[in-house]
Amino acid sequence: MEIDGDRGTGRTTAQIRSAPHGAIFVCCHSAAKDYTRRLAKDLGRDDLTIVEPSWLDHGWMGKVISGLVVDHACQLNENLRCGLLQAQTRIRP
Repeated sequence: MEIDGDRGTGRTTAQIRSAPHGAIFVCCHSAAKDYTRRLAKDLGRDDLTIVEPSWLDHGWMGKVISGLVVDHACQLNENLRCGLLQAQTRIRP
């Protein structure tokens, strides 16, 4: 499933490389989670927690997070965008 026109351009790789240590990385869809985990491991980013977009619903509740990165290819609905805004309030460097 192609999400956008810049598939294969290295944007996800760049996002993983520049993510804060210990950050949550939201992959573009549930089928991409395993690929994204392998990519992060190959890049030496075992510190990242890779989640699917549904994590934005309530996965952040009660957590303090060091960073949050959403894959460039994510297409978030209004509910997930609202969850993203709330999750961002949980970021503590």
